Amino acid sequence: MPNSMTFSIAEAAEDTTAGTITSWGAGNPTSESASFAPLVSQAGTLWWAISARGQGNSDQTDGVCASLETIKANAAGLNATTLTDAQQANADKINTDYANTETDPNDGETWAEFQQRKYTAHLQDVYYGVENIYSASVAGSISATWLWADTPYQICGYVENIYGSVSSYTSTGTAYDIEYFTTTAMDSNWAWSISGQGTASMAAISTTTIRDSVSY
Repeated sequence: MPNSMTFSIAEAAEDTTAGTITSWGAGNPTSESASFAPLVSQAGTLWWAISARGQGNSDQTDGVCASLETIKANAAGLNATTLTDAQQANADKINTDYANTETDPNDGETWAEFQQRKYTAHLQDVYYGVENIYSASVAGSISATWLWADTPYQICGYVENIYGSVSSYTSTGTAYDIEYFTTTAMDSNWAWSISGQGTASMAAISTTTIRDSVSY
């Protein structure tokens, strides 16, 4: 038996396999918003997109998600200091979409036509975002506050780890995961009326009361 032996211990191979979205953590949608607390199987970056659900898309097998390249082109990374025009437009849309929404019909446009035009445009729109998730046990946070009532939506996304590997789902053959949800209907309109009593000369009715009532 030799007096000495030489050997080396190789460094353990790094696992660069990408994680997956294990849960979207969907809350209960309202008539205009929805929230999510997504969990992933390993730390990474979650790139997501929210849009109205495509006609007939009832499950993952016929769902369609924007490509990872498209999401990245529209959602700036969280540490980005300079945004492209597309990324700035998406950021503005998510932050101020409701405030910038038209509130009055165009000249010659009925209220029904106005609402139909706005809703049709909304159904074609996509909102993009990115969330860094630092632990498989700590959920991220996504809030969508630009939704319409009684409308089916989808949120889909990809997980990219620090090695640049992207999620893959063997059950569907896709790199993305999809969650479907539907906003609730708006409350029914309440009927109301204003009436008043007074003398024939109307002297007994307070003009302030009438003005305040009509303003309300």
